[in-house]
Amino acid sequence: MFWQEAHKTYLENIQPYLEDSQISISACDSATQLCHRHFLELLEIARNTEFESVEDEIRFFKEVQSKVYAHLVFFKQVGVFRLKYSTLDPANKKRHLKKSLTRVNKVFTKNKVFYQYILLEQDHLDTIYFTRADYKKSILNTTVIIDPKCTTPHCLLLGKLFGYRLFSKYLIGQIENKHSPSLDENSQSLKWTGKKIDLIELVYAFHAAGVFNHGNASIKTIADSLQKQFGCSIGDIYRSYTDLRYRKKTRTKFLKQLSEKLSEKMKSDEA
Repeated sequence: MFWQEAHKTYLENIQPYLEDSQISISACDSATQLCHRHFLELLEIARNTEFESVEDEIRFFKEVQSKVYAHLVFFKQVGVFRLKYSTLDPANKKRHLKKSLTRVNKVFTKNKVFYQYILLEQDHLDTIYFTRADYKKSILNTTVIIDPKCTTPHCLLLGKLFGYRLFSKYLIGQIENKHSPSLDENSQSLKWTGKKIDLIELVYAFHAAGVFNHGNASIKTIADSLQKQFGCSIGDIYRSYTDLRYRKKTRTKFLKQLSEKLSEKMKSDEA
């Protein structure tokens, strides 16, 4: 269908944020905006689309729209969590983690029947849960205002549950201390004094060339290593990469500059 290309682009753009286990507050905000924009697009698509079959309509709400809503829920929860977490002392941080995980578990307990239906990959109620024709049959107690032309209550509930499942995994990762410590800028021997966007260009060039860990190093791993090595903070690397992709002239401006500078030095040394 005509919306599939836009959805594919969205999935490519959101994936780096989903893979960032130590995502910053600013990156959470960028990811939330990205999810929100695409979710609004999907609502508008649903409003103006007559699906070719019931199966197509179910797939759209059950597998597409709900997934984007799950991402939106996830990044909003992580953003709020990290904002408060950053203000706490070590003892209260641990308490806040466990309290947040308890709150998440209550969401699954409250909706255990529907969640079990999804986990067991059942589909006998899909026409009620994920089509607009049976909207009145699927009314839920919810504070979300729902336009019956755009979505279904269970589509949003499914997105909420999957979003909280992502958030639960994130919290468990934090509790288990699986993440790298924060940057220690005072222990570095080299300090990056160039533009951050230039360093980001290097990160993606290294990743594309596969020069670390036999090509298995992720964008996040390479970025973290360079930040530690050069004593700087790159910021929202994924959003900056999008800016690189949409440069009107030379997209690899810094790499071109490096090549030119090296060629000039070689010529100078040969003179």
